[in-house]
Amino acid sequence: MGRLLLCVAQLCLTTVIAFAQSTSTAVENFGLVGTWANDCGRHAGPDNEYSTFFVFSDGRVGLRHDFGPDYGNMTYRIVDAKRIGLYRLSLRQVPVTDKEIVLDVTMLKSGNRLRVWSSRGSDGNVYVEDGIVSSADGRETGWAVRCPGQWTNDGIITRITFER
Repeated sequence: MGRLLLCVAQLCLTTVIAFAQSTSTAVENFGLVGTWANDCGRHAGPDNEYSTFFVFSDGRVGLRHDFGPDYGNMTYRIVDAKRIGLYRLSLRQVPVTDKEIVLDVTMLKSGNRLRVWSSRGSDGNVYVEDGIVSSADGRETGWAVRCPGQWTNDGIITRITFER
């Protein structure tokens, strides 16, 4: 009986340690690094956003949303990431242009697909809850897939600057 309790305690401790990771390690282990889109065969646009998660050599993590050539890109610093289950990762995102805005986002991953499960602003606004967009009439967030070969540093990412 004592041996069984010891095994259970070790398993619980291993699980806790696995979930207590640095931001970059959590993002990498969850498999976020790379470019994701609804349809990798189409160009970026308002209905086909490309989201690129990247990790700098010093461990800082970023996210860039590309809505196409007619729209400005949105770039965030990921200042915290925590695994909150086997299929979910919590992210704290801060736009590089305004450090007063903070978004708490939960990503849901299923196989090679990814979607926003929840999104809340530091002002209390709820943008997505349980995979449903608050401002749309019950519309679910879309699933994105990893786009092959588009997620290495391409010159755009290397020009992103972060304040320390």
